[in-house]
Order: sequence, then structure tokens, then C-alpha cells
Amino acid sequence: MSLTINQLSKKSESGVNLRDLTFSVERGEIFGILGADQSSKTDILRLLSGIDKQSSGTIFFDGKPIENGREAGFYYLGDETSSRWRNIFSSTKTESQAVTHSNLLRAALPKLKNVFLVENPVQNLDITETKIICKLIKETTRQNKICTVVVTNDPLEIFQLCDRVAILNDGMFVQVGTPEEVYTAPNCLASASLFGNNNLIAARRLTSSKTAMPEFFTIDGEHRIITDQVDKSELGAINQTIFLAILPEHLALSFGASFPEDNLLKVKITQIDFLGPTTAIRMDANGLQLNALVLRTVGLNIGDECMVGLPPDRIRVLKH
Repeated sequence: MSLTINQLSKKSESGVNLRDLTFSVERGEIFGILGADQSSKTDILRLLSGIDKQSSGTIFFDGKPIENGREAGFYYLGDETSSRWRNIFSSTKTESQAVTHSNLLRAALPKLKNVFLVENPVQNLDITETKIICKLIKETTRQNKICTVVVTNDPLEIFQLCDRVAILNDGMFVQVGTPEEVYTAPNCLASASLFGNNNLIAARRLTSSKTAMPEFFTIDGEHRIITDQVDKSELGAINQTIFLAILPEHLALSFGASFPEDNLLKVKITQIDFLGPTTAIRMDANGLQLNALVLRTVGLNIGDECMVGLPPDRIRVLKH
């Protein structure tokens, strides 16, 4: 059985905060909700916990309707909860913000019965404590068959914790899937912007929607780029500006021969940042700014010119 939410909406004086959210969380599963700041992520947890009342929609747990989450064994640990405890501790100067948050999580986990609702679970924690808390949350969720819902604006928390993720934008879920699915195949601009440092390329389609491999003309740099075949509904009008997305690690730096279908562009290196196991490279392709992520750089320096390939099967045409 599971936590099931159907057509959940929340209205306020300023407008609609959440609209028609439908999703389910199985026992033993960690479901993440990723959204930008001020995207009403916290409102979802407050509705599920019973602190606030939804404008419409239903909440079920194990097939039974839930009117008050707290009475049904829903445990909510949000930022406001942590803040109240931090104020107490800060007055005596006994605990740092991160330590207080960590202690609250440790205290909450043994008390969980049915549903755990948590906001930014590892925010501000150091690497060691983050690993410990993530391990505890996952073990508790799995072993006790808890339905855990995590809301955050940090993609790293999703990767570290969640089995599935929903992207929240304009009060709606625009994409739901495993972290890997959403990361590698974003379906819209919101997903590509929030989840992964995608290169977002404004472009217009040049070819017919019946073409096997659509061709696009970039607004910046005026490059011709082809992609793998996509659904016609995602292409938009032929004169409409849309966005293409490709992850930095999917760009291929080249110094030798390459096939034309690799979307080979001449670039100038403008920035190199060593990040430990990887290196980030910033490039300019006649006004089109691109970012690549490589394991190492050999003989590359700022100001150098080289070729970069954008594999067609790695480029995503985002919903308009």
C-alpha cells in the first residue's frame, strides 16, 4: 500500500500556489520534489501533514482518506521546525545550525510510523555528516516501510537520497521519473534548468517536422545543429524559438577528424576550472556559450581554439 495524492490544489489570495498534483509514494520509497526557491515546495508538505488545508484534492494512505496527517502518523520536519529549535539553542550558544538540524533528524527517525515529510534534510551539513544522515534516512525508510517525501532546491540531495523525483514548476509537476531519467532526458526548460547544469541553446527549426533528423539554427552563434528524431508535438512551429539541452559531460572536445553529424563547432577556451576529479571548461563558439565537463585537460589553455562535438543523440529538444 502507499501514500496517494490525487488532484491536490492550494489557492491563496495572491493566486494558485499548487494545482492538480497527483502522485503516489510506495512504502519503503523516497520520493523527492525539486523546485526553485518560492515554488511552493513547502506548501506540499504542510498540506500532507495537516498543518494547512488544501483547496481541493484528496490524500489517501493505505487506501484510507486522510484529513489530518499528524493524526495518521505523518511526521513533518520542515525548515520552520528546525528554526524554532535553533532559536532555543542559539540563545544558549550550545549548538550550530547544522548540528541542531542533524540532531533533529536523528531524533525524528526512530519515531517514524507511516510517512516522513522532510525539507532540505542535509542542507548545511558537512560531507561526513551528510553521508551518515542519508544512510540513516534510507535505512529507516526501507526497513520500516516508511513513505518518505523530500522537498529541496538542491539536485545533489535528490541524487543522494531519492528513488524518484518530481520537478515542480508554476505549481505543477512538469516531469516525474527516476533521478537518472530526469537528469539525462529532461522534457522541458524547467527540468533542464533545475536538474543538471545543461547547456541551454535557443534555436529555431529549419527542416520539416517529417524529417528523420531535425535541423536547427541557433540564435547565438548562428550554427546549424541536428538532433535525433523527436516526437512532432515537441518540435513546435518552424519559426518558433525553442530550447535544446545538452549536458556538459556529453560535449566532446576534438583535435582530429570527426564526422559532420557530430555537430562539430569551432570554439575558443575562455575559462578552465579544476574541480578535483573533473575539470569544467567554458567555451565560446562565435557568441554561443558552452560548458564542458571532462576528466582531465591535456595541453589546453585559456585562449586556445579547438573543436567541440554535440552528439545528436545527446541533445534534447525541450517542450515549448
